[in-house]
Amino acid sequence: MYELLERDKCSNIGPIFQEKLSEEYEDKKLKRHVCHRLTKSKNHKPSLPSWVFDRLAVASGEFGSPGFSSPELDSPALWMQSEDEYEWKGLVIAISMFLSGVAFVFCIHRHLYFAFLFGQHMRSAVTAAIYRKCLKLSNSAKGKTTAGQIVNLMGVDAQRLQDVPTFFFNVIFAPPLILIAGALLWNSIGVASLFGLAFLVLVLTPANGVYVATKIKQSQMIQMIIKDERVKLMGEILSGIKVLKLYGWEPFFKEKVLNERDNEMKYLRRTSYMSGVSAILWNNAAYIVSVLLTQDRGVTFIIYAAYIYLDDENDLDPNTAFVTASFVSAFNFPLSFLPAGVSYLGQTFVSLKRISEFLQLDELQEGSVTDDVPMNSDVEIENGSFAWNQNGFPALKNINMRIKTGALVAVLGQVGSGKSSLMSAILGEMHKLQGTVKAKSSIAYIPQQAWIQNKTVRDNILFSKTYNEPKYRAVIKACALETDLKILMDGDSTEIGEKGINLSGGQKQRVNLARAVYQDEDIYLLDDPLSAVDSHVGKHIFEHVIGPTGVLKHKTRVLVTHSATYLPQVDYIIVMKSGEICECGTYEELQNDQGAFAAFLKTKRFGFNIDYKSSSQKVLELEPAVKLVQDEITGDGNIKWPVIKAFIKAAGIPLMTGVLVFHIINTAALVYSNIWLSGWSNEVLLRRLQNDTVSIRQQKDYNFGVYSVILFGQLVSLLLGSLCITRGCLAASRVLHNDLVDRLLRAPMSFFDTTPLGRIMNRVSRDMDAIDFNIPLQLRNWFFQLIPLIATLTIISYGTPIFLVGVVPIIVIFLYIQRIYVNIVRQLRRIDSVKRSPVFAHFDESLSGLASIRAYRQQDRFLEKCDDLVDESQRAYYLYCVSMRWSSVLLECIGTCILLSASILAVVQRDTINSGVAGMTISFALQVHVFLNFYVRAAAELETYLISVERVQEYTSIQTEATWHIPETKPKSNWPEEGRISLTDYSVRYRHGLDLVLKGVSCDIQPRENIGVVGRTGAGKSSLALSLFRIIEAAAGSIRIDDKDIGSLGLLDLRSRLTIIPQDPVIFSGSLRMNLDPFESYSDAEVWDALELAHLKGFVQRTSEGLEYQCGENGASLSIGQRQLVCLARALLRHSQVLVLDEATAAVDLETDELIQQTIRSAFHKCTIITIAHRLNTILDYDRVMVMQNGKILEMDNPKKLLNDSRSHFYSMAKDVGIV
Repeated sequence: MYELLERDKCSNIGPIFQEKLSEEYEDKKLKRHVCHRLTKSKNHKPSLPSWVFDRLAVASGEFGSPGFSSPELDSPALWMQSEDEYEWKGLVIAISMFLSGVAFVFCIHRHLYFAFLFGQHMRSAVTAAIYRKCLKLSNSAKGKTTAGQIVNLMGVDAQRLQDVPTFFFNVIFAPPLILIAGALLWNSIGVASLFGLAFLVLVLTPANGVYVATKIKQSQMIQMIIKDERVKLMGEILSGIKVLKLYGWEPFFKEKVLNERDNEMKYLRRTSYMSGVSAILWNNAAYIVSVLLTQDRGVTFIIYAAYIYLDDENDLDPNTAFVTASFVSAFNFPLSFLPAGVSYLGQTFVSLKRISEFLQLDELQEGSVTDDVPMNSDVEIENGSFAWNQNGFPALKNINMRIKTGALVAVLGQVGSGKSSLMSAILGEMHKLQGTVKAKSSIAYIPQQAWIQNKTVRDNILFSKTYNEPKYRAVIKACALETDLKILMDGDSTEIGEKGINLSGGQKQRVNLARAVYQDEDIYLLDDPLSAVDSHVGKHIFEHVIGPTGVLKHKTRVLVTHSATYLPQVDYIIVMKSGEICECGTYEELQNDQGAFAAFLKTKRFGFNIDYKSSSQKVLELEPAVKLVQDEITGDGNIKWPVIKAFIKAAGIPLMTGVLVFHIINTAALVYSNIWLSGWSNEVLLRRLQNDTVSIRQQKDYNFGVYSVILFGQLVSLLLGSLCITRGCLAASRVLHNDLVDRLLRAPMSFFDTTPLGRIMNRVSRDMDAIDFNIPLQLRNWFFQLIPLIATLTIISYGTPIFLVGVVPIIVIFLYIQRIYVNIVRQLRRIDSVKRSPVFAHFDESLSGLASIRAYRQQDRFLEKCDDLVDESQRAYYLYCVSMRWSSVLLECIGTCILLSASILAVVQRDTINSGVAGMTISFALQVHVFLNFYVRAAAELETYLISVERVQEYTSIQTEATWHIPETKPKSNWPEEGRISLTDYSVRYRHGLDLVLKGVSCDIQPRENIGVVGRTGAGKSSLALSLFRIIEAAAGSIRIDDKDIGSLGLLDLRSRLTIIPQDPVIFSGSLRMNLDPFESYSDAEVWDALELAHLKGFVQRTSEGLEYQCGENGASLSIGQRQLVCLARALLRHSQVLVLDEATAAVDLETDELIQQTIRSAFHKCTIITIAHRLNTILDYDRVMVMQNGKILEMDNPKKLLNDSRSHFYSMAKDVGIV
């Protein structure tokens, strides 16, 4: 595909814009400066004067055609009236109009090329600025915005800035063009012209250009705020879709999204109706009697009325009618752009305000961390107090610490004590309220939640560093990844999916660790990296990476941990409590103090997983040479009839029928009104030649009355047709969106495993915006251009029938070029849409890994990647613009040939046709090239925007899960009453074509029995848990709960009766109460009881909001451990008879883990519990232990009995962790 010029690349435009914009950050009127600085950028300076010159040339071209003739020959129609004029003069006039039209074509499309190019630069600059801002956002600023808003800023608001330049300059030039047209009218018909201009200036402009435009802007501002919330909510739903399905919460969140959409539709409906009214007002502002279909009715009607009634001697002869029409036609060009221009400017001002507000959000506190550390130290904090926002409550207080170079420091503390906050303070991620922070700038960071890019394992580890084979292999070995890479079908070249979907929690954490080790930094901040790995791997990592003998032994290491296993080997220990350092010292010192640390040691247990994998080993399922995430398919060919049919059906067949019928009536009225006017003016001319002034006056009222009725019919039919378009498109938008949400919530997990979030969000945001705004606008424009084109050709053929002979080959050529053009433009738009998805995905990936990107100082590389992705999408857009200009020049030149043909035929046939018909014919021929071009553009734009319907419909036809409810098999309200579970020869795979992950599993679990599930890498433990909830469906065999085959139940009937505490806690934005009880099935007292049992009551009581405490986007207001406790509280509320724990205490400290285990034993003592074990000692008192390997049950018996058998697999596991 075409490579962009350097001047057009985002990497060139972005820095220039950013440099100019930074000068304006102190100016509170940043909204103005967003565009101001774009125009001042050096990339645009050479083009703007040329652009203005082109626009003036266009204006000249607009007035050139009627003005070529001499004063006494004001139009070809007047020349037709004079029998003394020579034929060559008529030919000169015809050729002059033709040349004027050609000049007009080249000028306007050079002007439009620069407009498109400027718009492209605007989108590139603003997208880059938004991404740069994202990389600098403070944590408080992140709380003021959402991922949904950022997606909309990039996908919707930046797109509007790209589209607006074409309209902006047309709106700016409209007033002087209207004044010039008014002067010409005054010169032609005198004082009568003032009535039409007064109507335009005093009535239409204030009503439409001010009042309606202001209301549209206000409505759109509210609508965009609601759209942000909707997109943010959809982003959270899609990110946490697995947990949503496990809880059976899809109906609640579906209703929540649809409620947001209904609120959005309320303002969208208001905006759409007002935009439709605006378009009708402008498009009826200056009806050119014989040139336009829908434009310009009002002014000409008023001018004609004023002219014929101001003086009894006045009447419409051909000269008056068609010279007036020719000059009023000058109104057409500025007024034809005003509806879309005013509407788009209103939308753009809203977008500018939103972008400006985002660009002025707080950034990370500069200078909060300095690198002037004392000798032999790498980190030093003195009297430090830190908060997550500038005016917030201190999350860390009175922090004093100094870490020597090469030291290994452990940080301990309960959930919410401030361990992760301390890491953030060292990184400069928190707002420093007081004190000093000094740290070397070379830092590697491993967050508590592993951050994985949608790349290969090797790319994730290298993280842009040069590949060094010996070093790389040493890192792989030290981080215990050798076995995992052997399992992966393509080794370290395996694509591991979005957010590491193809890896377990432990594997993701080890890849994160390998990335940090390979970077070879001075300071390593490790936020609990050992919490998700088994004892062998934990021991291996500590010995070979973190500990005194590891590859990082000479580096400064700060290790957050919940385990006491390796504390004797660390150099220094920091104990956190309530955001303060309550104790610090060596292991021996703290042990002797008998303080908080000594109490912590009393809960000392062996705290590592028993297996390599903490979730199902999906990596075993990969096929060689098959990508997990396939490239997005780009459609080809015409928009298929099923897509159009789906849109029509969604819009409503009666409404779409009404659109067609009313526009047909409008076309017929237009043609007849001009035929009537032609006959009227010709009749006046004949009676004047006969000197019959009495008959002229008698017929005046009748002729004008009939003409008025026809125009009224045109206005009413246009109004009703536009109303049908608006209502139909709104209905279609609502249906398509609701179907999209429904299908996404019903899609199986395999769809989300293989589809990047950015690809889905592109449809939820940008494609839905195109359906909401662009399709109604373009459908209306298409009818506005199709009908006058048909009417023009009909009237020309009526006036000069021989014209049909010459126009047929021209029309054939026209249709051929149109087909080529539409095919090219449509495909380029498809490519553009597909190329934008990676931009969305890159934004999402960057936002989730912001702390890591900043810690590794990789902002420039990620910004460069963003620039490249934007350029990739702009390449298709640039070709689209150039193709549009190429085709428009050809088509409008064909249109000028039609003008030339019609004019020459009128001259040659001057003796056989009357002057009224000739005037009507030539007046329409003057504008045929404009109609041809606008029609093709409108048709192409409509078809390209229908691609958004095609893309949305693609996702409304994806495969769905089983039915949510099956009335015939719906279980009783107290099911399962006992909790008996039976698996019979059960086998399952994750997706069609992959290997089985459970193979013929058979077992019986008795009511109230506690079962621990253990096993090594890829054993199938989590696959078993997911099978109980039918997240993955059976390939063979069955699962029965209380003698009911779960395969026969509706999914929600099943999932709502079971409970799971997942390994990865998912919290949604909203209140704490909503996250605990979205359906409001429980009282506040019951919720408080659950919080108390989950050890969260004290924390919630300390907040001012209580149960209405806002959890933030993705639970940002809670620590990882607190999120896990919220999941426990959810389970306590549901009172299910079957409870599944999928390594539910991986993110909590040992003391909290002990409290959770006590709660589970007491609160769920009457339930059947299946625990995928994280810490082996937590299941020693269970009734039975299931040991799994390679998708099969190796042994299942009482743990004590298995421990007494030295040949058992469970015994060997217990021996590995020192229990026996």
